[in-house]
Amino acid sequence: MKHALSDEDLVTLFHALANTLHGGRLLAPALEETARRCQGGRLGDLIARLGHHVRGGATLAQAMAEEGVFPPHAIRMMDSGERLGAPEVVASRLAASSQLVVEQKQWLRWRLLYPLLVGLGALLLVGFW
Repeated sequence: MKHALSDEDLVTLFHALANTLHGGRLLAPALEETARRCQGGRLGDLIARLGHHVRGGATLAQAMAEEGVFPPHAIRMMDSGERLGAPEVVASRLAASSQLVVEQKQWLRWRLLYPLLVGLGALLLVGFW
């Protein structure tokens, strides 16, 4: 069973893809270069598989859907970007939105953890008093 990519993985993947595509490179060679830059590992292997799908005639959005690890909104956005001829713009925006999600989750964790720590500290203080 395939596991969904973490938000951090999405940031890394889409940033790398946007940077590689930025110069107007063709998609399949850009994916191969991005996979090499990731130096193997889960992301590198995933990007290499995406490149294989694209070399076989699939669009990047189709390849993403075939892998089954991308969020549906990312697949739909990439499909639109490819239809408009701007996959690098979509990849950049997906990286930015994924980065925002990562930051919001970190902020929320701290906001939820802080009252818990204060409450625990108060209980310890009262318990030792």
